Amino acid sequence: APFDTTLTLTANLTAGHSAGCTSWTMPVTSEGVRHTVVFFCSATVAGNRLAPKPQYPGIIADYRRTFRRLKTIEADILLAPHAEFFRFQRALIACEEALSEGTQIVVAPSNLSLCDEFINSARQSSGR
Repeated sequence: APFDTTLTLTANLTAGHSAGCTSWTMPVTSEGVRHTVVFFCSATVAGNRLAPKPQYPGIIADYRRTFRRLKTIEADILLAPHAEFFRFQRALIACEEALSEGTQIVVAPSNLSLCDEFINSARQSSGR
């Protein structure tokens, strides 16, 4: 079989955006190289109140824990619920080029810095 059918998902509590926000990680292998895929929940403040009356008790501590946790996840492939979480257009072009060459899994060489950019952007929007 060309694909390994074993699937391991790891839940990572990334509360803040909501109290139960969970991001998932899983390993994938393509052409003998192992990559980490991150299905990212969110870390944006969006409509959440942080002060004076927080959206839910402990929201600020949750965001802080989430930012610390995200820095420990080494993502090769970032999948997120909104295109603005990463440079979607650039990623799309890279994917189209790689797929036209027959590659099955596309790893953007700058994904780690894109993840860092997103974390920093979320921190700034939350004031932390």
